[in-house]
Amino acid sequence: MFGRKKRPEPPADEPVCIVSAADTLELGMVTELFQEQGLPFLTKEVLPAGGLFRIAAGFAPCGMDIYVRASDAQRAQALLDGIHFRALPGEEQEM
Repeated sequence: MFGRKKRPEPPADEPVCIVSAADTLELGMVTELFQEQGLPFLTKEVLPAGGLFRIAAGFAPCGMDIYVRASDAQRAQALLDGIHFRALPGEEQEM
């Protein structure tokens, strides 16, 4: 009755966030790598609390989440293994 239900796997074509790029350097490295490998991706700007105020004041934040299809997630992660990134919130970073 109160057993946990297994979380379903996302559909193969559903976008999943593979990495969060904190700055334009990280964003450029990932997007160039994915483009060179023919791996389709999407980006979504992440505005921190007060982000719109910072943009109006002239400080443009550049946090970007990078998404790939769920079916491409393992391939994308393999490509990223050689690049050092900050962990996503809630993830532990390996040392």
